[in-house]
Formats: sequence, structure tokens, C-alpha cells
Amino acid sequence: MRIRLPAPLASLLAAALLAAAPPALADTLLRLTETAAVEMRPDQIVATLRAEASASSAAEAQQRVNAMMTTAIARARSTPGVLVSTGGYQVWRTSQAAPASGQAGGQAGGQAGGQGGARATTWVASQSLELTGAEGPNMLALVDALQQAGMASNRLAWTLAPETARKARREATEAAVKGLRIRAEEAASLLGLRFVAFKEVRLEGPRPGPMPRMMAAQAAAAAGPVAVSEDIRVEATAEADAILAPR
Repeated sequence: MRIRLPAPLASLLAAALLAAAPPALADTLLRLTETAAVEMRPDQIVATLRAEASASSAAEAQQRVNAMMTTAIARARSTPGVLVSTGGYQVWRTSQAAPASGQAGGQAGGQAGGQGGARATTWVASQSLELTGAEGPNMLALVDALQQAGMASNRLAWTLAPETARKARREATEAAVKGLRIRAEEAASLLGLRFVAFKEVRLEGPRPGPMPRMMAAQAAAAAGPVAVSEDIRVEATAEADAILAPR
């Protein structure tokens, strides 16, 4: 026998049954960040040197710099395993008070100085030379020779070769992602939940740690340049929203 209830009564009964049923538990969203690092032995040395000359005319200053660079490039290209590239070329003008010549010149210069003074113009030309190589002794000997020829060192340091830097980036990123999953599972266990999946993952590019120590001694009679190698720390960060559900 079927009992038909009036529609209003049936609606009230259904609402009561729904109210008595326990509410479904919603998923928990957990935001996590994990940073991992690897240390790599630097495998290439980078040097930046500068040729600079001054003269009374721009053309003469440039000719001197061009001659220095031509000789330096030829010397660098003859060194096995060294990559050579040139940097920016600059020419600028400076001026300073013209020196007095003799007593009369000194008096005239003093009088002229009181009225603004005559000034001598000097032109300066400069260009940088960038060297990269994996053989430390060859690179240091080359830098020493170029310093002896009149070039100045702006930089001399060990770094990671591109393929080594990519390897470090992959390893650091892999470690960060694995650490992220471990943390998500540990947090879920502590909360009495279970880890389901990552909703969103963001990977931050690796950040190189402190650069290796750099010692670029200017050329001297008994000492050449020195570059001390130290491991380079490469970091990567992973961020994610982890979905945790009831067990």
C-alpha cells in the first residue's frame, strides 16, 4: 500500500532528512613553498680587460687603442681553448688647465687663470676585451701577458659554463619539486587528511649563490693575476597549491 503525502508535507519531510544528514566535507587547499639548492664546481674562467689610450686628438687615441686590441686579439686567438669577443667602444674628451711654461708663462697663466684660464683638450679612447676559457693556467698566463702589454683587468673569475648551469638548474628544480610533494604529504598527515594532487605549481628560476672569490692582481714584476675557484650555489624555488581531502 502506498501512502501519498500532500506536497507541502513531503517537502518538509525531505528538508528534515537533508538537515539530519552530515554535511560533505570540503577539500582543503594548502599553499606551500620549497627552495632547494645544489653546489657546482665552476668549470670556466671569464676575464674582461680594457685597452685605453689618451692623446691630443681623437684619431690618435683611437689608433693606439686599435693597435692594442689588434695585438691582444691575435694573442688571445692563438691561445688554445680561449673564446674571444670585444665589448663596447668609447671615445670622449676631457680638458684641464694648460701647464705654464717658464716664469713668464707662469705669470701669464696666472693672469689667464684669473680670467678663466686656457685649457688643454685630451681625447680618450677605450674598448673592452672579453675572454672565456676552461683551462685556468692558459687563461691566467694570457691575462698576465695582456696586462704586461698595458691592458687593465676589470674582471677575472671562475663561473659555470652554460651546459653546467643548465644541469644545476635541472637538479635544483627537481629537488624543489620533490621537496614540495614530501611537505604536502607530511602536512596532510598532520592534519588528518590525505594529499590528492597539486592544483597549481609555479617554478621560479634558479638564483645563483655568491660568486666565487675573485682576485685580479695587476701585472707586476714577480706576480701575475690569480683566480681562486670555489663551488657556486644554484637555488630554485617551487610554489604550489596542494589539495587535501578527508581520508
